[in-house]
Amino acid sequence: MTSSSSEASQISKFNSALNSLPIHLSPTNYLVWLNQMTPLFEYHELYGHIDGSLPPPVESTIVDGKSTPNPEYKAWKSVDQKAIILLHNSLSEEVFPDVVGYSTAREKWLALAAIYSDSSIERVQNLKDQLNSITKGTQSVAEFGRRFKALVDQLAAIGHPMSETDKTHSYYRGLGPSFENFSIALKAAQPNISLRELQARAENSEIFSRSIHGTQPSVAFSAQANRTSPNRTNYRGKGSNRAPYRGNFRGGRGGRGGRFYQPDPCQWCGKPGHKASNCYNLLNQTASNSSGVLKSKPTEEQVAQAFKAKCQVQDSKPDWYVDSGATDHMVGSSSQTNTTASFSGSCVEENSSPWSM
Repeated sequence: MTSSSSEASQISKFNSALNSLPIHLSPTNYLVWLNQMTPLFEYHELYGHIDGSLPPPVESTIVDGKSTPNPEYKAWKSVDQKAIILLHNSLSEEVFPDVVGYSTAREKWLALAAIYSDSSIERVQNLKDQLNSITKGTQSVAEFGRRFKALVDQLAAIGHPMSETDKTHSYYRGLGPSFENFSIALKAAQPNISLRELQARAENSEIFSRSIHGTQPSVAFSAQANRTSPNRTNYRGKGSNRAPYRGNFRGGRGGRGGRFYQPDPCQWCGKPGHKASNCYNLLNQTASNSSGVLKSKPTEEQVAQAFKAKCQVQDSKPDWYVDSGATDHMVGSSSQTNTTASFSGSCVEENSSPWSM
């Protein structure tokens, strides 16, 4: 009775394992699948059927000159079938054809390892090339870390593990320029940091930066760069007599460049890129002579007259006077100041002798 209860319990556990496998083997997740299946085979006492420690006994024995089925082989075969059932149940439809044609659990296990845990030079170089070229880009640090660790784990699974120093060096490089300050500071402070701690620090830095900028550090940096970039486009007006606009550049010291600035707009038409003396509209206005031929350039008097005509005074208040810093000023009319006082004494004009008031 006890034996029957124990057998029923084992069957129940085995069926539960068949129905609760979260990961099925695909061409890209061999290492994860391997970590799932190894303890499962050990728990059900089936691991000896896949690692070769429990080889099959002979199928038959010779007794009195006759071939007799070996009862030990029959018992081994029954257990091996359980291992095969568990193995088959963990394969995806895409991978299942790879084990067709093999009769024992170990043969199937080795076939999968040969296909998906290939230790060839080409596979090793391919994984290393991927590690050298992988970058975070627009992904989050967590997503980048998962991709990076998957490549590192695949190298370890085929017998080519990376040193911790090589892992962190490749990880720093993959973070990219948006994490340059972070990488330099952390490498100086903790030169022997582990990959796990490095990834945790990078994720915390990203979260903190987002709390300040409201976006990823690389995006915030790009936006700031766009706001401060100078406009280098040239302005070219219509007409043959309009001078083209050329951005002025003042070089800085030490080869650090300079800054661009636009000249003042035209006093006549208000558009940038030229002065009133070269204004196309002003040339048209001042061009009327008896022959109808356009003058090449207006005189200074014409420019002044045109500018005066263009100006529209909106306020009748008197002009402002520049404060020269002097304590006293001399004006021709007392109405032009708020406070007046009579002056008695002598004054000296430039290139002149003193004179009394």
